[in-house]
Order: sequence, then structure tokens, then C-alpha cells
Amino acid sequence: MKRSIAILLILISVSAAYLPAVRDGFVWDDTALILRDPLIRSWRLIPEGFNHFLFVDATPSDFYRPIQRLTYTIDYAFSPRAPDLIT
Repeated sequence: MKRSIAILLILISVSAAYLPAVRDGFVWDDTALILRDPLIRSWRLIPEGFNHFLFVDATPSDFYRPIQRLTYTIDYAFSPRAPDLIT
């Protein structure tokens, strides 16, 4: 019983801490990684995402993160709101 109350209190605390982030818009590189990345807009482009660095519109860098792009593709596909409308 005490353990379930402790877990519940932790979940409530964490949720309360992150709640303001749900209402906020994009920051820093979110625009380049989400709004301007054409490779996250279709499941068919997943293999192409593994051939590019993280920033499509930038010069090659050390930021090769295909799994991150894959998670953005999944988020984009199942998001209840279009990312283009979130600012």
C-alpha cells in the first residue's frame, strides 16, 4: 500500500513538473529538426533518413542520429495535431 502511494506521488510530481512544457512551442533547433525536415513526413522516407545527417539543410556534421529521426517520424504519423500548426 505504501509503495503504491509513493509511486503515485512520484508520477503526480513528475507530471506537474513537465505540464508547462506541453503548452510551450518549439525552441532552438526544433524548427529545423521538425518543421523543415521532409524526411519525417512519410514512412517511405525512413531508409533515406539513415543516409543523411541530422540537419538536412546544413553542411555535414557529427550529428548522425537516424533513430532520433525515426522517432520523429513516428511522432509525426501518430500526432493528434499537425506539427506545422504547433508554434
